[in-house]
Amino acid sequence: MTNAIERLRAEVSRADYASMARLARALHDEGLNPREVLRQCYRVEFPEEFFVIAEAGPFTLDLRVDFSNQPWELAVPLDRGGPAVSPDSLHEIEQRIYVRDPDLVPLARLVNTDARHGDSVLCYRLDELGAGRATVFSIWREVEPVSEIEHTVPSDT
Repeated sequence: MTNAIERLRAEVSRADYASMARLARALHDEGLNPREVLRQCYRVEFPEEFFVIAEAGPFTLDLRVDFSNQPWELAVPLDRGGPAVSPDSLHEIEQRIYVRDPDLVPLARLVNTDARHGDSVLCYRLDELGAGRATVFSIWREVEPVSEIEHTVPSDT
């Protein structure tokens, strides 16, 4: 890796979307694919199902969810515009989740309030991903420091 990437890596924080986007963009610019970019950004492997959705373009799918900025935007290759410079409106919820538990990686907010986990945010956990499990957790979108983290969908991977 170049010195510029090492400098960006030293400055990066998941609590700061812009720093994550700068690192991801630089990694894409070095020729890394989305899978490698996320591995470098999060230091874990993301599951295959994540990349199936990422390749399809999660923001273009007609699903009743709001996708998070991280990790989705970080996986956008340069030929499709690369990571957005600024996060969207879900950023505040992502930040509250990060403060509540830095091991959580928000994926999407379920906007169907009638669904079982409606109005919750689905997340991966870094320790679960590091162990090769794509277990999904949920947390209420109005995150508080004591908000319960629910084990939503176990993974056999």
